[in-house]
Amino acid sequence: MLRTLILGLLLTSLFQGCTSSWIQTPEKQYTQERRVALVIGNANYQPKKSSNNKDVVFGPVPSVSNDVDDMTEALRRLGFVVIHAKDANRGSMKRALKTFEGELKREKEKTVGLFYFSGHGLEVADETYMIPIGVNPLSPELDEKTLKTETVTRSEVYDVMKLADNRMNLVIFDACRNNSATSDDQDKGGVVAMLKGPSGSIGINVGANPGLAKMPDRSFLAYATEREHTSTGYKSGNSLYTKHLLNFLETPGLSVTELFDQVSESVEKETEENPKLKKQVPFFSSKEISGNENFLFKPENITTTIPWIG
Repeated sequence: MLRTLILGLLLTSLFQGCTSSWIQTPEKQYTQERRVALVIGNANYQPKKSSNNKDVVFGPVPSVSNDVDDMTEALRRLGFVVIHAKDANRGSMKRALKTFEGELKREKEKTVGLFYFSGHGLEVADETYMIPIGVNPLSPELDEKTLKTETVTRSEVYDVMKLADNRMNLVIFDACRNNSATSDDQDKGGVVAMLKGPSGSIGINVGANPGLAKMPDRSFLAYATEREHTSTGYKSGNSLYTKHLLNFLETPGLSVTELFDQVSESVEKETEENPKLKKQVPFFSSKEISGNENFLFKPENITTTIPWIG
């Protein structure tokens, strides 16, 4: 009888221990989470004259400046401690990543991390290259090693998250995913669209081992556009993708998948209905985010911002 009682107490204790972790109601989980974000927006690229007209030049994208400010404020309202980097060179971006890593490691078992980048980008061999301010111009012919020394990669973001080993991470890129030339940076009957990609084409020699970037466990990845396509920015307001992301980000009760489903549908619909815009189809993917580790930016029953101290 005593043995049965002890066993029963042990099982009850074990069950309570399991249910007190992250298998909780969204409201309780929200109040116990620690949220940290790194928001980077590079808008004011300064084109430099080059004697070689084949060099790749990155032009300014004014809407990105609004993107980073508006995303920062929205995330703060949702309880995130936000590390904010605007018009950052490579050194500044890497220092911001280091600070981000330190914040993710604090109380890592309950910390949700979010990385957001808006600006010029390239994608080659399943690697995303974020273009810092000050990288102008680039040679049209680069090898992978040289390109990495000029940019900050998605792999570097992933490495920070893997080292932190925190509860969950979300990675959002509002940038191009191609390395082709584009001439769509002109006024099109009232809609001034500047595609966030290079004015020129880059031929990247990735060699035999491109080193594919692997997504960390318990993570979610979202892109403004599908592979080999461009992301649209403007001379005012927000970039196309970030505009729709901000429209849905603070909607109560949306799971991560539901949120990005709605954003994707909204972006695609606008580009389909507006002949002045190139079609843009956002992309997202998750790895091991289960129902037991769900995340809501804003649960339905939470009406006020939780004050967080970073």
